[in-house]
Amino acid sequence: MTPFNRPISIAEAARFLGVSINTLRLWDQQGILKPWSRTAGGHRRYLLSDLTAMRESSVRNGQVSPAHRA
Repeated sequence: MTPFNRPISIAEAARFLGVSINTLRLWDQQGILKPWSRTAGGHRRYLLSDLTAMRESSVRNGQVSPAHRA
């Protein structure tokens, strides 16, 4: 697995997207952004590639400030 596709925690994903952990949980429930997997303990894991695609899509649609771009 490349570093771009490594699984990261919900806290890292929230920081990367500039949203709260609760927002990511809500997006999961609403089917907006599903985690790549869950650990045996139920912890969400996201792929950087999925988060990058979500962030770029949001910027193109005017939903996120370009300042959040990497």
